[in-house]
Amino acid sequence: MLIAVEFMDSCKIKLHGQSEAASPFQALPVKIGSFVAAAVYNNEVFITGVGEECDEIWRYSFASGWRKCGSLLQSRHFHCAEFMDETMYIIGGCTPAEEIVLDSVEAYNVLTEKTTIVGQLKFGSKDSASVAYKDSIYIFGGTDKDEKGLDCVQVFNPVGNTCTLLSTSMPRAAELVRAVLWKTFAILLFNAGCFVFNFEENTWQEREQFTPYEEINIGLYGMVLENERIFIICGVFKETDAGGEEQINCMDEVKYIRASNVVNNEATKWQTYGKLPKQTAVIASAKLSIAS
Repeated sequence: MLIAVEFMDSCKIKLHGQSEAASPFQALPVKIGSFVAAAVYNNEVFITGVGEECDEIWRYSFASGWRKCGSLLQSRHFHCAEFMDETMYIIGGCTPAEEIVLDSVEAYNVLTEKTTIVGQLKFGSKDSASVAYKDSIYIFGGTDKDEKGLDCVQVFNPVGNTCTLLSTSMPRAAELVRAVLWKTFAILLFNAGCFVFNFEENTWQEREQFTPYEEINIGLYGMVLENERIFIICGVFKETDAGGEEQINCMDEVKYIRASNVVNNEATKWQTYGKLPKQTAVIASAKLSIAS
């Protein structure tokens, strides 16, 4: 059985079996600030940037539940996190109080539970997405210190702790990005856009027809890849009421599409998988596998 875990309301969604199968999940026993990051190693989920100061690291295992396992050297949120072997790299983001955009990269070792500063980005960024491919971590888009959207891809190499810029930029700037790796492709979703990046050919394709929502300004949804299906979980959207006031509302829908449909540009649409028990803004998501 597979589950996707989202950390605003801590629930689990079964991706095999009945549709609309969602149930409460063990709550993280610490304050969850805004925009934490989640990464999975050895079928345990690690959450970074939680606690009062947004500097704690917690891990969840099915055998023992939640446990605090370390701290960040720099408090941060709106960051991204990615594992390579037993090391988790915590990248960019911004400080929770001053909202200073960060360019630092921290490395957390699962075995020692220690964190060190190992490098920095070419450009400080928040609201980015990261994907590990071969020996590098690719950081897609985001927002810079001047609140401008980025169209660049920063490539962090953990071997030498160096950062370079990908020679080909994204088709346009992308903020609040979600990304998954499928074979040799990164599939990116953001607000009202969808990009496909071919790692081997270093090329980009835009797939506007696969934007998960036709409306603009929809974000804060979870995204996971499971059994070649991309799942989109809930999200928030803005609308204007009769009095002209802007309202922010949450969604409850879970949708999916096959990754191959997106990469091959096949004529198909997102399918509804089910609904969560309540409308939810998703600030982080992860996929875990457990025995049936």
